[in-house]
Amino acid sequence: MAKKQENKKSTSTTKKINNPEEGTKKTVAAKNTSKKTTEGKKTKTTASKNKTPKSEEKNIKITSEKTTKAKKSPKTQLKTEKNSKETKVKSKIKAQKSIIDENENIKTTYNIKDEESDNLENLVVEKLKSLYKLQYIHTQLDKIRIIRGELPAEVQDMEDEIEGLKTRMGKINEEIEKSEENIKYQKIKISELTDNIKHRKEQQYQVRNNREYEALTKEIENLELDIQLAERRIRETRDKIGIKQEQLQEAKEQIDEKIAILSDKKSELNEIIKETEEEEKRLNAMLNESIKNVEERYLKAYTRIRNGVSNGLAVVGIVRDACGGCFNNIPPQRQLEIKLHKKILICEYCGRILVDDDIIKAVEQEFAKK
Repeated sequence: MAKKQENKKSTSTTKKINNPEEGTKKTVAAKNTSKKTTEGKKTKTTASKNKTPKSEEKNIKITSEKTTKAKKSPKTQLKTEKNSKETKVKSKIKAQKSIIDENENIKTTYNIKDEESDNLENLVVEKLKSLYKLQYIHTQLDKIRIIRGELPAEVQDMEDEIEGLKTRMGKINEEIEKSEENIKYQKIKISELTDNIKHRKEQQYQVRNNREYEALTKEIENLELDIQLAERRIRETRDKIGIKQEQLQEAKEQIDEKIAILSDKKSELNEIIKETEEEEKRLNAMLNESIKNVEERYLKAYTRIRNGVSNGLAVVGIVRDACGGCFNNIPPQRQLEIKLHKKILICEYCGRILVDDDIIKAVEQEFAKK
């Protein structure tokens, strides 16, 4: 064992002897670490030294403040308390004033919004009223036309029929004149043919042989056939003239009957027109005035809807939760939007402009006063 220990010591010594450079390096590193620790301790001590005067200054200030407070008289303490209370009261008043100002600003903003919404609503109401006025006047004029009934159309139809009969009579007279001219032409032709036949018969007495005689007889026969054809055409044209004259007489009788009926209907129509003439003039004047109050785009839309609808209703109200034109159901939300007057709304089914009962009543009251 002793030998083994000696051997280990000898090996360690040999190792130390073998690498002296490593030993030197380790010693240098140890020295450096010791220097760093000493420098760190020095910096800490210097920082602690620097800090101590600051903390001392603070402590001195606090003690001085305490001593000053302790030295203050009771009068000064009362004044300070009063000043603190006044400042608190003033701060509270300022806070209340700021809250009041904010509330006033909020109220003004809401008032501005309300005024804007009211102005928009008033504009929409005026537009709807002007459109419904147009519709109301047109419906009144349509009623007057209904009172007249179909008389104007019947009178117009009778006048058209009379004009048609007159034109027909003119055509018949022209055909009769043409047929008479044809008869005259055929008569002239017959006279010419008879003259030719006489001439050929005279030539028969001057022929030299049978061939010439036969040729002349054939020509005479052909001329006689032409005369017969012309006479037949004359008879046919005369028959046509007779038929045309009968048609002309019938047309004259029809014209006389229609003129009598037309005079009766015109007298009835004139009576109805006299009864409703003043009302119609008044309504037309009101219509021209109300057209001026409607914007051009709305007027175009109104006329387009009115012309495209059979009953002439472009602006309608709500009747039993349905459209007054096409009678399709309107949902409650849509009805509420119509009553709010935020914008002009139309029926989803027929495209008519929808109006609530308030606008209808207001327009009807205006016309009732007039």
